[in-house]
Amino acid sequence: MRIKREKPSKFELIQLKSVIAYQFGKEAVESIFKSNNSIEVSRYSTGRIRTVYINGEEALYFNPKIGLFSLSMYGASLIFPSIPKETKRIAVITEVFENYTKKTLLAPAVAWSTNDIRDGDEVFIVNENGELLALGKALLCHEEIKKIKRGKVALIKRKR
Repeated sequence: MRIKREKPSKFELIQLKSVIAYQFGKEAVESIFKSNNSIEVSRYSTGRIRTVYINGEEALYFNPKIGLFSLSMYGASLIFPSIPKETKRIAVITEVFENYTKKTLLAPAVAWSTNDIRDGDEVFIVNENGELLALGKALLCHEEIKKIKRGKVALIKRKR
């Protein structure tokens, strides 16, 4: 069964822009809603937006329970270059990350994190050079990430 896609209404576009601005910043809104990007949505049976497609590819997944988006790797590749380097990032030691990380990012692999991270945030997991390696969901806030030496820091949602 093919998922039905359609253009969002003007009101829905305003909602999308405001949620993305809240979650990732105004720079992310500008990178996603460029004039040359075509935007389509699929819906839950209730009529709420489920997935946002940009140029025909899945970019954002809406979670109606919390009212925020999860990114696909395509969506992250659109947003990541445009947002400030001090935003929602956890840097990891590449060798440790590649060899020991499957679904959970553990504290020994973390080199540093930005100070805007809160528990439950969608985060970009980067290497020491700032290149995107994965997307995750933070399990701890920035202060806790700095303090711990062992334990879980984030859940890995999507890897490159």
